[in-house]
Amino acid sequence: MERTGERVIRNSKAQFSRNARPLNNHFLILYLRSQTPK
Repeated sequence: MERTGERVIRNSKAQFSRNARPLNNHFLILYLRSQTPK
C-alpha cells in the first residue's frame, strides 16, 4: 500500500499536541488495529 498511513499518523500527532482527547486516542487505536494483519 501507499505511505499515506505516515501522513495520517503525523496529522493525528499534530492534533494530539493541540488537544489530546480520549476520543482521538480511540480513533488512533482503531486505525492501528486496521493496520495489523489478520
